[in-house]
Amino acid sequence: MAKDRVQGRCKRVVKAMESIASGCALCKCGDFTKLGFNERTVLLCDQCEKEFHVGCLKVHGMEDLKELPQGEWFCGKDCQHIHEILHLLVLNGPEPVPGSIASKVIAKLQQESQNGSADSTSFNLTWQILHGKRKSSQQGTVLDDVMDIFSECFDPIVDAVSGEDLIPLMVYSHTKGDQEFGGMHCIVLKFNEEVLSASIVRILGKQLAEMPLVATRLRRRSLGCCEALLQCVERLLGILQIRQILVPAAEGAEGIWLRKFGFSQMPHKQLQEFFSQFQMMVFSGSSVMQKAILSLPGIPENSKLE
Repeated sequence: MAKDRVQGRCKRVVKAMESIASGCALCKCGDFTKLGFNERTVLLCDQCEKEFHVGCLKVHGMEDLKELPQGEWFCGKDCQHIHEILHLLVLNGPEPVPGSIASKVIAKLQQESQNGSADSTSFNLTWQILHGKRKSSQQGTVLDDVMDIFSECFDPIVDAVSGEDLIPLMVYSHTKGDQEFGGMHCIVLKFNEEVLSASIVRILGKQLAEMPLVATRLRRRSLGCCEALLQCVERLLGILQIRQILVPAAEGAEGIWLRKFGFSQMPHKQLQEFFSQFQMMVFSGSSVMQKAILSLPGIPENSKLE
């Protein structure tokens, strides 16, 4: 995203989400009913956020429901597994950043220290995944720090209908009206207790993850924090066997994602196909960049991450 050289703010061409038509992931029709329980009743997967007709689930042999499920519902074992692992990671709290990723940032932090001779062990670099609806008081403070960073770096992203700023809804995983952000997680890079960089990530099943926002605290730029955070995000996605990640790039900023972070621009035809399958954050005037994720040894089902 393009930076204003004077203010250091990330400027977005977009001020609102584009509206994308949605429908059943199986039959592609949007003729849902909200009255009673029947074959046209809609169910929303609590991980990939795809919509399904109850009748289509039965016809395709996925599930034969007799009533609305109580609590969370998932369209398949993959989405349930991803959701469970993310929930456990939220509960686990901060995780150490692998040395191969942390070394560059730590070296620059040492250079910034007053005497430049602090031992690297005094620099505790961690990453943490958070969710607005499953937060402790400490995690709530971290989310407030995330909100401060985004307020510092971005102009509001205004919904075209309500006029409301969408950034707080994404950070705190809120749902309001037709805006569904319950699947959004914040992933942050921390130096001791200070949040250096923050991102918002939503995993839409094994095929795709999106990262609508990523930013670094202004006074901590040029330390390689964003690159380190992206490597942590990509590593997490690789462990979860997610195939690719998408980010929106403002006009003039595509080169950063292409040259520095290894992304490529998604062709328009492929993008339209994704729009028909997923409930994605879409910004007018921005290009969608994509990157394949290297698959890493996964976390087995029923793992407690001990």
